[in-house]
Amino acid sequence: AVHNGKAFNIVEIKFDMIGRYLGEFSLTYKHTKHGKAGVGATKGSAHTALK
Repeated sequence: AVHNGKAFNIVEIKFDMIGRYLGEFSLTYKHTKHGKAGVGATKGSAHTALK
């Protein structure tokens, strides 16, 4: 198991992984998934009528 700063992640060692640091296989951050921009967030949506 490899600690990423928050939790331990199980890592299965394979032959290609030899010679690398174990931390490379345990991500320390979560990828962000951005949604749509809100009303007024862009120049085009600033001039639209609100509901």
